[in-house]
Amino acid sequence: MIPRETINKAIDYILLHLTAQISVDDVADFCGWSKFYFCREFKRHTGQSVHSFI
Repeated sequence: MIPRETINKAIDYILLHLTAQISVDDVADFCGWSKFYFCREFKRHTGQSVHSFI
């Protein structure tokens, strides 16, 4: 899956789980990426860190 599609799925996942205590590790695992790669790609595609988005 290309990064843009994965980032969109990650955003959907985060929005669906807003009331739960999710972590960056949870979202990265959902995407099948390492935490560090996920954080870098999320920032590159959205312009903000995944920490601030969550």
